[in-house]
Amino acid sequence: MKRLCIILTIALLYSASSATAQRRNSSSRKATTTTTTSAKLPKDADLVRRAQAEEPRAMAKMAECYLEGSNGVKRDEREGFEWAQKAAEQDDGVGLYLLALCYYSGFGVDEDYNSAYNLFGEAVYTLMREAQTGDVTAQYYLACCYDYGFGTQPDSYEAAKWYKLAAEQGDAFAQCNLGICYEEGNGVRQDYAEAVKWYKLAAQQGDSAAQRKLGYCYDQGYGVNPNINEAVKWYKLAAEQGDARAQCLLGWCYEKGRGVAQNKNTAISWYKKSAAQGDETAQQNLRNHGIYKW
Repeated sequence: MKRLCIILTIALLYSASSATAQRRNSSSRKATTTTTTSAKLPKDADLVRRAQAEEPRAMAKMAECYLEGSNGVKRDEREGFEWAQKAAEQDDGVGLYLLALCYYSGFGVDEDYNSAYNLFGEAVYTLMREAQTGDVTAQYYLACCYDYGFGTQPDSYEAAKWYKLAAEQGDAFAQCNLGICYEEGNGVRQDYAEAVKWYKLAAQQGDSAAQRKLGYCYDQGYGVNPNINEAVKWYKLAAEQGDARAQCLLGWCYEKGRGVAQNKNTAISWYKKSAAQGDETAQQNLRNHGIYKW
């Protein structure tokens, strides 16, 4: 499981003041003429039906699917951009956020920082209105805006507040990010046991980042008694979902025989998967084994 805030925000570093000082150009959110698409549709038939009926949030969710490569479809930036644009045209906060992301990162459209700044500012305003009605997805994305300073000044307390509201409604991504807040003491008092609580709730829903984080807590004894068997269990679940860091950690467990039978070949196999995704530790571990190509 993944969500765009988590996998794309590192690239989105910009001045919040410029984002709020400008208004967006209407052309940046104007939907393009609908054309017949050959893109595979997400496996969620109800989502597809609602999106094709032009339900704003469903169109934003379609954009999420294509931009992430989730829900049974391959990553398709242009398709994601077009669905985000359609959702934004109807003033959906998530659609505005995703459209801003597209313009900033050049996903399916030429990079346009001015449009991105304007759209992020508009997204914050709209997400706030939606979040205050209890909209869980809007609460999550609003928290992201405060967390990273998208369209507003960074505010760790507001971020934690909105993550918690979404987490309490069962949003796995918010649960994981709230766990990070408690682990690092961002916007809340540092509390490893509370972090473990939220990681576990997210991990049980299949969130790979939470599974890795929970595994590491068991590995190091953060908020729980150390338990390498539990650590390996969660590392493996995350690694099997493609989490690069978990793959490297699992490889280390196999290399050292921690919680599993020592197996150099299996360790190298996991290191290769991780290294192929750019994990520098995994790459160094392979070099330590005399492997320089992966």
